[in-house]
Amino acid sequence: MARIGIDATAVAPNGKGVSRYEKNLIQTLCELDSRHEYYVFLNGAVGKSWFSERPNVHWVRIPIWKKFFCEQFQFPYYAKKLKLDLIQQTSYRLSFLSSVPTVLCIFEAPYFRSQWANKWQKQKSWYAKISDRLTLSFFPKSLRIAKRILVGSQNTKNSLMKSFNIASNKIRVVYLGCEESFKPLSQSRTRSTAMNEFGISGKYILHFATGDFRENTELVLKAFQGVRKRLDNGIQLVLAGGGAYCLERDLAHDVVKLPFLAEEKLIALYQGASLYVDPSFYEGFGFQILEAMACGIPVIASNATSIPEILGSAGLLIDPTDSNALEEGMIRVLRDQNLWNQMRDQGIEQAKRFNWQKAALETLSVYEEILGLEAPKPLRSRDHVLVQ
Repeated sequence: MARIGIDATAVAPNGKGVSRYEKNLIQTLCELDSRHEYYVFLNGAVGKSWFSERPNVHWVRIPIWKKFFCEQFQFPYYAKKLKLDLIQQTSYRLSFLSSVPTVLCIFEAPYFRSQWANKWQKQKSWYAKISDRLTLSFFPKSLRIAKRILVGSQNTKNSLMKSFNIASNKIRVVYLGCEESFKPLSQSRTRSTAMNEFGISGKYILHFATGDFRENTELVLKAFQGVRKRLDNGIQLVLAGGGAYCLERDLAHDVVKLPFLAEEKLIALYQGASLYVDPSFYEGFGFQILEAMACGIPVIASNATSIPEILGSAGLLIDPTDSNALEEGMIRVLRDQNLWNQMRDQGIEQAKRFNWQKAALETLSVYEEILGLEAPKPLRSRDHVLVQ
C-alpha cells in the first residue's frame, strides 16, 4: 500500500477544465481503488462535501495565498510531513525542493497557449504578467523533474516531444471523460426549457464564448451572418460563457448572450441545440466537443491541435481561419436531416470511447509503474470496475 498525494487545489464551484478534471479523476479513482491511501490537497476555502467519503481518502486543506508559493513550498512541506510515496500535480511549475516522485498532469504547454494569448498581454495585472514569466521559465525544468507526464491528447504529447526533447516513454496519453449526466434527451423538451429560462425563441446554434481569443468567436459571428441570410427559419446563435462581444446591429436580435452556467442548465442548453460549433485555434483536450456529442448534438469543429482526436469522424472538421468553410458546414448540417441524424448517432458512439473509469485506471497504472508495484487487474461488478 502506498501513500499518494493528489493536487485538487483547482477544484471550485462551477469550475472549468482543470477543476473538472481534478474533481472527476479523484472521485473515480477513489471509488475504484481501495489498495492505496490517498491524500487530496484542497484549497482551504473549498469543502470536501463535493467528494464521496472513503476510508482510504484523507483531505488536506491548504490555505492558498498565492499559487506559486503553494507550488514551491507548501506541496514539498506536506509531502514530507505526510510521508508520501508519490504526488500528482497539475502545475507548470514543480518545486526543486521536493524529493517525492511527481506525476505532472498537463493539458497544454504554456508556450503553445501563450501564442494565442498575446493579444491580451496589456490587459493582465502585474502579478499575472510575473506569474506568466515564471511559468515559461519553470516549465522546461518541471518536465525534467517529473517522473511521468500525463497529457490529454496525442497532439500535446507530440508537441512536448518536439519542442522539449522529452522521451516518448515518459509521456502518457490519458484521454479524459465526460460525466454521465451529459446524455441525449428530447429536443422539444429541452428546447422548451431553454426558451423559458434563457429567452431563446426557437432553433439555435450553440457556441462557447468566454472571452478567450482561442475560441475564435469572431469567425463564428461572421459565418453566422451568412447562415442567417441563407436560412429563412429564424435560427439563433447562442453565445454561452459570459464573454463580451460587440455585435453588428443586424445580428442583435438573432444572437443570445448567456453567462457561465451551472452544470444542470448547461446540459439543458446542449440538449436543446440544433448544432454545436467550436472552431478553436488551440485545445489541449476539448471538453465541450465531447459533452456536445454525448448530448446527441452534431458538432462542427476546428481541424487544429487535439480536436480531431476527440471528434474523430463523428463531426465536420474545418480550417479555423476559413469563415466560408464554417458557414457552408452549418448550412449543410442544418438543411440535411439525414446528415444531422448520422452525425448525432456517430457523435453519441464516439463520446462513449471517453470515460472517467478508463482515465482513472490508466492513471493508476502509471502510479503503480513508478512505485514498482504490480498493476492491479480490474474486476467487473454490476455497475463499476473495481480494483482490489
